[in-house]
Amino acid sequence: MAAAVLHDSAGNLYIHKRPSTGLLANLWEHPNLEIVATTGGTYREQLADYLQTEYEAKVELSELAGTVEHIFSHLI
Repeated sequence: MAAAVLHDSAGNLYIHKRPSTGLLANLWEHPNLEIVATTGGTYREQLADYLQTEYEAKVELSELAGTVEHIFSHLI
């Protein structure tokens, strides 16, 4: 999974609301995309394509800020 912190030239941040059903329903999150190895392209290319398509935004990706391993505690 790859996520992005989107902001415009005025410094406004953009987030989106999760669907109203399912796990974590109605919560807000940064735009993200599940990266699929078979799709082709690097994670950066896949994420940039997704953001440009989904948000109609001109996207300039900076360097990777880091990686995070997340495990839902109720699934352990």
